[in-house]
Amino acid sequence: MKIYRKLRQIINDSRRKSIVFYNEIFAETKVHRFPQEPSSDRDWRALCELAAWYQRHLSKKIILLTEQKAKFTPPDSIVVMSTKEYIQTYWSQHTLLNDLVQGLADVVLEEDEFGKIKFSSKQRTNEAAVSGYVEYKSIEELEVGIKSGRYFSGTLRCKKDHRDQAYISANDGRNILITGNDHRNRAGKYFDSFKYERDYVTNASQPSGRVVGILNRNWRSYVATVQEDEVGGSIHLAIPLDPVIPKIRIRYNNVKLIENQRIVVRIDNWPVSSQYPNGHFVRSLGPIHELDTEISAILVEHDISVSQASQGFSEASLREMPLDSPESPWQPEKEEIDKRRDLRDLVVFSIDPPNCQDIDGLFFSFSK
Repeated sequence: MKIYRKLRQIINDSRRKSIVFYNEIFAETKVHRFPQEPSSDRDWRALCELAAWYQRHLSKKIILLTEQKAKFTPPDSIVVMSTKEYIQTYWSQHTLLNDLVQGLADVVLEEDEFGKIKFSSKQRTNEAAVSGYVEYKSIEELEVGIKSGRYFSGTLRCKKDHRDQAYISANDGRNILITGNDHRNRAGKYFDSFKYERDYVTNASQPSGRVVGILNRNWRSYVATVQEDEVGGSIHLAIPLDPVIPKIRIRYNNVKLIENQRIVVRIDNWPVSSQYPNGHFVRSLGPIHELDTEISAILVEHDISVSQASQGFSEASLREMPLDSPESPWQPEKEEIDKRRDLRDLVVFSIDPPNCQDIDGLFFSFSK
C-alpha cells in the first residue's frame, strides 16, 4: 500500500507528467499466460509487448530497465539495460547518480521459493555477521509465528536519552523493552514497524524482547556531517544530527567538497555483516552554523516539504485560484463585500518578508 500511495502521488502531480496506461485491457498489449508458464515469465513478455507498442506508437526508442536482464531474453527490437548500464551510458557525467550506483553495488535481487522478489546483500554469504546480529526471518515464518503467538508486531520507539534502549507498546498496555544493539538487531528509529519475539521473565514487572524481522521500513532523509578521517578514499562515515541514528556509511569521491557542511543522506541497506548501515549522499545544505543551513536542516529533520518555496505552487493548485491578469484583474464579488468590513481606505501591511506565501504575522494599519 505504501508503494501504491507513492505511485498515486506521482501520477496526480501534473509536474511529473506521468500517466497510467491499462495495458491489461488493451487488445494490442494484452498478453495471455500460457499453460504451466511461471507468472514472472508472463509478466516479462507483457512488459516487452508494452515497450514494443510504445516504440511503434511514439516512433521513439524505448529502453526497458530491469535488474534481472540475464534471466530473460528480450526481443531484438527492444533495448534492455540494467540501471547501472543506463546511468553509465546516458548519465556518465552525473556524479551523484554514479555514486548511488556504487553504493548499491552490494545489493542484489533474489527470488524466494514463493516467487516473490526481495532485496538481499552480496556480503551476506561472504562475511561473518557482526557479533549479536542475526539474519531477519522470512515474512512467511513471521506470519506463522504471529498466528501461533510466538511473535508480536509493533512500532519501535527509541529513548532520546538512552540510545541503547527502545520499547514497543504491547496489546496489554505494557511496554516491551528492547535493550542493547544485539536485541535491536539493526532495527532503529528509522524503522516503522517490525516483528519481535517476546521473552518474559517470571514475575518480572518489565517484559523484554528482541527484534527478529522488519515488517515496514520508514526510511527518511537525515541531516548529517562527514566524520573527519585521516585516511583518504571514497568511503566515509556520516554522523547524523539525531543522536539515536547510527553513523551511516556513504560513498563520495571528493570528500573535501562536503567537509564542514550539513549534508542530506539516505539509508539504502544494513547488511548483517556491517556495524553501520550503508547509505548515499543526496545533497548539501550548506556550511554548518550558518542560519539558512540550520533552518534547512531543521526542516529536513522534521520531514517538512519546502517544494512550494523552491518550485512554486503546482498547476492543480493554481487552477483553483480565481483568474487575475492585467487584462482581467480580479475583483471581489458584491455579496462578499457586503458581508465584510471594508478597510480599503486604510494602509495595511504585515511584518512578513517579501514573496511570503503564508502571510500570518502581525498586521498594522493607519489612516491615509
